Amino acid sequence: FAFAESPPSMSDAESDLGGLSCEEEIQESNVRRSSKTDLNSCLGHLLCRFQSLDSDQSGSITHEEMAKHCLDAAQEAAKHPLNVSEQALIVASVQRNFERMDLENDGFVTKFEWLHAALLELHPPDAVNAEIITKQIKKRPELVEQLVCRWLEVDEKAVGLVTRKLLRLTFQNFLSENHLIAAIHELGTGNMTYAEYVAHVLGLKFSNVTLYYYDLSKRFASALSTILLDQYEEGIWHTSVGVFGKELYYYGNILSCEPGKSQFGQPTKSLSLGSTLRSLDEVNEELGRIYFDYR
Repeated sequence: FAFAESPPSMSDAESDLGGLSCEEEIQESNVRRSSKTDLNSCLGHLLCRFQSLDSDQSGSITHEEMAKHCLDAAQEAAKHPLNVSEQALIVASVQRNFERMDLENDGFVTKFEWLHAALLELHPPDAVNAEIITKQIKKRPELVEQLVCRWLEVDEKAVGLVTRKLLRLTFQNFLSENHLIAAIHELGTGNMTYAEYVAHVLGLKFSNVTLYYYDLSKRFASALSTILLDQYEEGIWHTSVGVFGKELYYYGNILSCEPGKSQFGQPTKSLSLGSTLRSLDEVNEELGRIYFDYR
């Protein structure tokens, strides 16, 4: 919401910073060092946006500064004064976002907290995983500056996504990053997002989640549905969820088994639902909470 405006030109950015170039701003904050010719416009834009929100030039953003900026921007876009309910809605939205970015819970968003939030937004995890990452990093806010700086050593274009090969080459000389290298292999994709990087540094593990489909009609629905219903139906579906090497399904109660070993036999098809950062204990706790609702 505060990262979405178009990046300014370099000359505009320097003007907005009162003569301090985006390059100098980056160097000053030790985010990265670069010549002006290879300074990435996205990173420069993010730092310039931070500077423009920091109206008192204190080096951090308050909720009041962010709310005023968003209210002014909304009123300018609407081209008329905002009513009370509109203002309240914007302020509430700002409050939610500010609380998410304020990792130290001290009422201020620092430059590194700002960049951390922006990098997460470039390739955002789903809402549940984002909440887990934020919850865990709020327990260790001192890591934020190191996380951002180390990431930007690799992601010089600040796109929030790097190749596994580049990340591995950058971190291969750091023994503390061995677990991260292993995590890169586990992902099985060519790239790693900033969210995935942060999760693995925090010791969180992504587990794949799969939805299994069982056609209770044994394929008769696809053959007879047009005759009986005057419309095509591929199947009459019963579904289950696969996670942590187990298949969770409903059969009078919530049960579990090895994938494909339930009373329904082999699934007709499956669909990847992505991955979760929840632990096995958290899943079991949730199952225990809802167990009696499904008896």
